[in-house]
Amino acid sequence: TYDIYSHASASTAKLWLAQNLTVSLPSIAQGFVMNGESAGDESGYSASSAGDVNGDGLDDLIVGAYQADPNS
Repeated sequence: TYDIYSHASASTAKLWLAQNLTVSLPSIAQGFVMNGESAGDESGYSASSAGDVNGDGLDDLIVGAYQADPNS
């Protein structure tokens, strides 16, 4: 599980998700939670700003899960 909180001035948020990643987003003011596919996959072990990867004008986020099995 990886918790991310927005700044109070944030008015919009977008999140592009990897396969099998779930997100609970009650309110952007409260932040959001991302859960990896399986316990022990170490989802959230690393996280970084990615810049604007998809060209939509918003910075994107990379979240690593180094123990995840891409074949499961």
